[in-house]
Amino acid sequence: LLRPLTGLLLPILWDGEGGEGSEGSNGEEQRTRARATELWSFLFGVIVDQSTADASTNDERCRDWSDVAPMIVTGILCSSVRGLNATIGLSRNPTLWDFLKKSLQRMGGGDGQQGGMKTGGAFSSTGLAADADASAVDQILRRRAIHILGLLVESEEKKGGGAGGGEKRELILSWKKFVMCYEALELENELHLVEQVWPTTTELCAACSKGAVASAPPPSAPPPSPPSDASFCMPPVTWDWIGSLFARILQSDSPTLKKLALYRFLIGDAGVSASAKKMVVEAEAAAQTAAEEAKEKEEANKKQSKLRGRQKGKGKNAAGKKKKGAGGGKGKKAAPEPSRLSIVSPSFITTVLLPSFDSLFASVGTNIHIDVNGKVFSDELIPRLQQFLVDYMSILREDKPELLGEFLDGLLGREFICARRHRPLSQIYEAIANAASNDESKLPLSRGTIEEAALALKETFATGGTLHKVRESILASFACILANSRADGTEQAHPPLVLGILDLYQSPITGIDQDDDKNDAAGSKKKDTNYYRELSAKHLLLWLAGIDGNDSGEWATSAGAACASAYVAGQLLPFQETPASSSRLYVGKIEREMGASIVKLCALAGGASQRKSASEMLWPAINKGLAQASPLFPRDASVGETTPVAMPSKIKASIARAIVLLDHGCLERVLNGMGHGDLVVDSHGQMLPPPSEIENLLATSVGVILSQIRLIVGDNEGRGQGGDGATRSGVTGELSSGLSRWCDCLKTLCNAFPSSIVLERTANDLLHQSIDGFMASDAESESDNEASMEMRKALLMGLIYAALSCGGEYYPPAATSDRASPTAVCEYILGCNFVVPGGDLGGEYTKAQLTAARSLYQTAKWGALSYLVPMTYVEGQADNQDLRAFHGRVFDAASDAVLATPENALLPLFDTALSAARLSVGALEASGEHNKTESLLSYSKLVNSIVDSLFGVLSETIHGPSRVYMINAACSVLFRPRLLINEYKSNAESGVVDDGSNDTWPIRKAFQMLLKLSLRKPHVRAAATSYITAGWGFDSEDCRHGLSAIPYRKDIVSLLAYKEDKVEDAAAFQNVALATSGSKVDIIGETTPLTLPTDTNAQSLVRGFLLVFISKLPNPNENLDELVLTEFCHKIILDLLDSMSDNVKKVSTSFITGSPEYCHKIRAWQALCILHRFVTADIAEPVAEKVYKTMEQNLHGQIRYFQEVFTIQCHRKHPKVFLQRFVSEVRRTDLTQQHVSSLMIVGGNLIVGRYAEEFFAVFSKEDVKGALHEVLAGTLPWLSSTQGFARAIAQLLVHKMTPIVLDADPDLGKTNWYLHTMYQFLDSNPDMARLRKKQAKFFTEYEVDTVCTPEGMLSIPVDVGDEADPVHLVQTIKRCLEDVYDEAHQSEGPQWKQIKAALEDVDSAGSEDSDDEDTEDALVGFQRKIVPIDSLNISLEDSQQQSLRNAAGRKRQELIVCATFVDKIPNLGGLARTSEIFAADRLVIPDKRVVKMDNFKSISVSAGDWIPIEEVKEEDLMKWLRQKKGEGYTIVGLEQTSTSTSLATHQFDPKTVLLLGKEKEGIPVEFLSLVDTCLEVPQLGIIRSLNVHVTGAISIWEYTKQHLKKA
Repeated sequence: LLRPLTGLLLPILWDGEGGEGSEGSNGEEQRTRARATELWSFLFGVIVDQSTADASTNDERCRDWSDVAPMIVTGILCSSVRGLNATIGLSRNPTLWDFLKKSLQRMGGGDGQQGGMKTGGAFSSTGLAADADASAVDQILRRRAIHILGLLVESEEKKGGGAGGGEKRELILSWKKFVMCYEALELENELHLVEQVWPTTTELCAACSKGAVASAPPPSAPPPSPPSDASFCMPPVTWDWIGSLFARILQSDSPTLKKLALYRFLIGDAGVSASAKKMVVEAEAAAQTAAEEAKEKEEANKKQSKLRGRQKGKGKNAAGKKKKGAGGGKGKKAAPEPSRLSIVSPSFITTVLLPSFDSLFASVGTNIHIDVNGKVFSDELIPRLQQFLVDYMSILREDKPELLGEFLDGLLGREFICARRHRPLSQIYEAIANAASNDESKLPLSRGTIEEAALALKETFATGGTLHKVRESILASFACILANSRADGTEQAHPPLVLGILDLYQSPITGIDQDDDKNDAAGSKKKDTNYYRELSAKHLLLWLAGIDGNDSGEWATSAGAACASAYVAGQLLPFQETPASSSRLYVGKIEREMGASIVKLCALAGGASQRKSASEMLWPAINKGLAQASPLFPRDASVGETTPVAMPSKIKASIARAIVLLDHGCLERVLNGMGHGDLVVDSHGQMLPPPSEIENLLATSVGVILSQIRLIVGDNEGRGQGGDGATRSGVTGELSSGLSRWCDCLKTLCNAFPSSIVLERTANDLLHQSIDGFMASDAESESDNEASMEMRKALLMGLIYAALSCGGEYYPPAATSDRASPTAVCEYILGCNFVVPGGDLGGEYTKAQLTAARSLYQTAKWGALSYLVPMTYVEGQADNQDLRAFHGRVFDAASDAVLATPENALLPLFDTALSAARLSVGALEASGEHNKTESLLSYSKLVNSIVDSLFGVLSETIHGPSRVYMINAACSVLFRPRLLINEYKSNAESGVVDDGSNDTWPIRKAFQMLLKLSLRKPHVRAAATSYITAGWGFDSEDCRHGLSAIPYRKDIVSLLAYKEDKVEDAAAFQNVALATSGSKVDIIGETTPLTLPTDTNAQSLVRGFLLVFISKLPNPNENLDELVLTEFCHKIILDLLDSMSDNVKKVSTSFITGSPEYCHKIRAWQALCILHRFVTADIAEPVAEKVYKTMEQNLHGQIRYFQEVFTIQCHRKHPKVFLQRFVSEVRRTDLTQQHVSSLMIVGGNLIVGRYAEEFFAVFSKEDVKGALHEVLAGTLPWLSSTQGFARAIAQLLVHKMTPIVLDADPDLGKTNWYLHTMYQFLDSNPDMARLRKKQAKFFTEYEVDTVCTPEGMLSIPVDVGDEADPVHLVQTIKRCLEDVYDEAHQSEGPQWKQIKAALEDVDSAGSEDSDDEDTEDALVGFQRKIVPIDSLNISLEDSQQQSLRNAAGRKRQELIVCATFVDKIPNLGGLARTSEIFAADRLVIPDKRVVKMDNFKSISVSAGDWIPIEEVKEEDLMKWLRQKKGEGYTIVGLEQTSTSTSLATHQFDPKTVLLLGKEKEGIPVEFLSLVDTCLEVPQLGIIRSLNVHVTGAISIWEYTKQHLKKA
């Protein structure tokens, strides 16, 4: 309804005599003014926020202000702003300007209330995951706002504001520049346009008002009186406006553009600088000297510059006008000094700049390549950003300290933290921490800000998607920020706030073990996880020491002791305690986290103050809680059931919390009394136990814990109750977790107090009693029913697990003892299973209880076995068959138990199988069974059982860190050198044919299982490859290096070209071995992975390990095994070449950079470069055939670089074989330009480069007479090549080879005299000599040996797609040709040319000060882009009518451009641009996906957004053409045939389909039957073909020209 009202009714206000510029009567003027005032009052009421409006008014307010209200206001203003401004002087109203500013800051996404409209000019959210509808609304609002702003500026300029000079004129010009820049960026956010707009934007930024960051003006009512000439009032162009220009670029959809803009902004190339003040001072000091030197230099060069034959258009802008200051003439205006960095608003940094930086991590990365004078340099955005933030905070402290708090509030806010990726967040916070540390003044942080940051960080880390190192880095920076902060009074000294912050940090928070020898290459400490944790503790200690303002640490000491006591008493809980119905002690997650935080507080307080240690703060509270347990819980190690003790809920909770403090105090290693793992001995070397007070507390705590384990497993008070007892149900999971938690607590106490007599005696007594009772349970319980027997079995197993966790040891029995051996105990436990009885249970236990008890039994069983199985190892019994059979039963039992084991027991289950696997593998390696042919089946069965058990548990594990540990552990135990070579030899000696099955290759099966598991998890593939490449390594026994890798040849071929996917940082992707559930020691050692070169890219880890392995293989004819050479190296080389030479025609067109095909080819050629030394005479001929066959492909320069390196290396090894093929290729007449360039580069390096001497050394005179003469004959025709670099290299080769050939065959010079003549010309011509001198230098410096090493290969700079990006020699030679051309044309031209240039300079100098500089194009240096009226969404036409017009509002022509046969993306991009410019109806292409490709976008310059694009594939084109003919279209084909018509004489029908052919073949014959007319472009030159895009563009213009004349 609003559109017709806006479009039809509102213009009536200005159509009468009272309209704009009217001379009507006063009465009419007053009525018009009254209507305008009333309209503005309505708009004003909609604009102003409800919360800020006058409560006394009854005006209606828009309920959805964020979207609907701006749409209403902008829709009305687009039609009425001219009249309103002429009638009531709307441009003077600050509310309107503020509204427009906020509309321009809408950057797509989310709730419009988040910044932008309501928050006084703050920038809105980036909307990286914004709703599409919200983004569309924001786009319409921006375009309407800039349209309205342009009308306002135009109106003020017409009123006289832009006439003459002075501040008014400068202000109008500034606003015109702003409008044109914003329009351009809104329509075409492409690299070339940003290059044009950036200087003007930078100029505006540098010249903008220093009062840039101001709050929104108060709402202003409509002006009461009509405007006058004296009332001209426009606001200055401040940062609030300029920032929206930068935001349009920094929030672009193009990652490359975003990265470039961000880099420029950070290095100060954006009109703002951290050193602006310093620059101004230096500029003033050197101003006069610089001016004098510039003037002298200008006068000295004036004549010389005029006599250089400059082009007529040089120094002119896009409109053909003379640029002001171009050519160094009069009127040159110096660029303004950059503004102080403090003009940039904090909201711009937090909502535009930093989110833009964050988004790069998911796309193109932060590395940037810069081309400076032909040399490519690399730079990194991370240190640039960090230095920028440090400078920004420093300048805010100086200039605007009141904004520093706003900046920190934004950085530490929940919205900012939760929206950032973890790695960029760590980089940002590290910079803020550095800035805080570098300044003595404290940062203003309120309690609310800190609380919000702590909650946001906890929420972020709770997802489990943060790398440990990154998490610790973020927390270390946060601690540093806290340590350098201040608050009003003691606002931060709030216990819940402190405990909430400490909850973020892992235990132990103090006493981190940091290896002193862990240093980086620079000698500084390596920044690993422990480094950051140590840093966190340091800064947290400083924060707590000064939290009360006196730096004494007294508050922390008092708070630590008070919090510990209050915690045990239940006075710190954030919830009301409720009476517990169970006899078990239970502590919820919140209470456990709070207890851990209190222990951390005490640990830090002990370091912050000398008054009291941490143990002095904790022991009283622990003692207070456990003192209540002493009379209630037994301290003996009895295995009998515990009778539930009746006690108040408050006492039970107090005891439980005391044990939490004890547990975490031991983990934190702050409880003294010879705790925290220290061994204290007397003078005789005897270990001393802890004091008796500590022993009593330990005895009490162990008694409490064991009673809880008895209650959990026995569940005496839960009989008769229902519930779900499934293996992995919620109830069962809670019980299993409780059992594991109490056992872990016992393990912590044992590790903290290793000399405790109480713990040792209790654990050993309980262990032996429990084992004896368990093994005799069947005989003792004959009188019990089945349910009671099974429940007692579960209880005893739980106590065995508890005793082992507490440090119990089960030694092999003495000869006189009747106690079972550890192996027998394990055998018995393996054979015992918990069986849920069937039938009537008699009411004592429910089915659910027994099912839950079965899961508890499984948890305890595998937890106990994870400790017992390593105890079965006996020195000297590695080849014991009984022990081997026992290990086999462990594997079988583990495989069978996977699905019946609770989730938290999977890790102990894996550890059990792993311990058995390590012992079995050690026995297998020591036995030498690979020499026994009959043992192959038994060997395969054993290793298969290991693989099945380990991978069975791995496949069921969900917990990310546990999976990483399992993968590393499985790889380390399976991929051992001896085991791998044993598998190969066993199969080889048994005559097994490798048909690809893994029946007798269990280790290969494991490797391939890991490869399948790693389809979406690159870290798995990297871990597996790192271990197995080390396992394929050197065999000290027989020096057969690499022999065991032969069966993996096919996998290696695919992995050499494998590229890891880019993934978000996640905990599951950490290649770290986590601690196991028990203290396991690997008896037989582990495989050490290979070391990668330091510069290896994260997406080249897998192939990096393979390349390092290949590089370590011996050379042929040295120590390399013949089988490794022929069956491994040769076949890999041939397989890689086959993967790139198959179906050459299929890849005749260039594929996209970064595509899978591109990555495969470039990585395969890189691998071949490393493998080149294994190209022996046996395969030289097929390799030469395949290499030169692949040169026919249309490949990117980066790929060709490695292809040429490999070819050069092969020529050096086998010069005669490869030279023969080289000659046949050079003499071909059908070579492409790329093919020629590769041949010339290979020939140039071998004939005139650094390898020429060794190349010629292998040839005799007869060889030279034959072979080199053939090379010379093949090279001579290329002296006339259309390619400049091909001619240049051919000249170099001919000049080098001619004297050699003539000397080798003197008779040749008598008959072929032309060779002498040609050589003399090449040798004496100065231009040829100059070019030859430059080229010879390049070939002499061309070194390929370094590239053919892993270090050299993996250190090559990478492009935005993380692929190697070497500088191709073709590009170097092209620059060389350009330099030679410039040098050759530096001499003065003819006299008539000098006179003409001088006259042109005089004419242009006289017109420099003309008014042309005020035109729009001259003002900004680029062609203005006008926002299409249709994009403002205010048209009255319906959608069908709108579709007949293009974005500029013009009617579309009935021309369809069909480019289905065009397969090159640059041509499609150019056709899209041409079709849009001339308003074609649509463009038809073979694949719409190309529209999203960067090279299409860069050429089409967003034309794809404005012209309809239809996809019609070649197989569907016949049907489509027939359909169009049926719709009345004439099919016109651009093709040269015998009946073709000249384009100059053809008359196009209005409804025309313009059919374009293929680049070389044209329109296929079968389609010509559907073509009504064939056209060809008249040609006057020698070349008989035009580029398909050029032909199409000429034809489109001819069609347009004819129909423009008719119109």
